[in-house]
Amino acid sequence: MTAVLAARPLDDDLVAPFWRGIGAGRLLLPRCSSCGGWEWYPSPAGPACAGAHYDWTETPARGTVFTFTRVHHGFPGMNLATPFTVGLVEPVEAPGVRLVSRLADTPDAPLAIGAAVRMKIVDDDLGLRAPLFVLDDQA
Repeated sequence: MTAVLAARPLDDDLVAPFWRGIGAGRLLLPRCSSCGGWEWYPSPAGPACAGAHYDWTETPARGTVFTFTRVHHGFPGMNLATPFTVGLVEPVEAPGVRLVSRLADTPDAPLAIGAAVRMKIVDDDLGLRAPLFVLDDQA
């Protein structure tokens, strides 16, 4: 099982479409209905364009590693096996968006900034579906 890194705002209407997408194995991101610009994390005030709203758009579940770090000490009160890797992933079709996520790392294929990754959905320790990015051997 994969532990969550932080409590999810599952009851927050602002990001509910993202988590519904993850639950269905899809990556949905907010896009401005007027200018088409991507925005993450969505703002409660909505897109910057007057009269616009968010269109939750499915994007390919692939990206590149923007940055990452390895965590060697667990968080108090959480049953996390260490070390684990967390990082920022920029989806390939949503420039400027950076998603915080767990990253899978293997000794024979270590992570690197700029590495191609794809999203895999895993069940976390609360029984919820969560994104995990793994090296994309198809890239």
